Amino acid sequence: GGNPVYLISPEEDYLEEAYGLLKSTPGLRVWKKNDLPAHYHYGTNPRIENLVIEANRGWGLSFSARGNGYSAGTHGYDPENKDMHGIFYAIGPAFKKGFAHESFENVNLYSLITEILSLNPAPSDGNLDQVRSMLMEQ
Repeated sequence: GGNPVYLISPEEDYLEEAYGLLKSTPGLRVWKKNDLPAHYHYGTNPRIENLVIEANRGWGLSFSARGNGYSAGTHGYDPENKDMHGIFYAIGPAFKKGFAHESFENVNLYSLITEILSLNPAPSDGNLDQVRSMLMEQ
């Protein structure tokens, strides 16, 4: 991992101890893999380690063994944090003109693009219904 998120898998005998110590550390949020909020969309991925550590908004996270890897600008904070939301502009025949859409999760872009290109989408965490309103009537 890297600032602001690290994934770790302590040895099984130390998992609860590591979890407890990290959970009590100010400025951090810590989850066991199976307890990650659903809106993160990666709690079931086999590449996610046993513990997920995230710095709170306004905090950074660095391990001294890696040196000073802290960066003043970064990404990876809770996607519900409005400071992490991007800007999406769309122009073309598929999109309504002058339409402003509320903020949406980037995972919905795949569904949007496959709809515009009339492709059969593979299963994903995206949901076309979350972004369909920006499209012209078909």
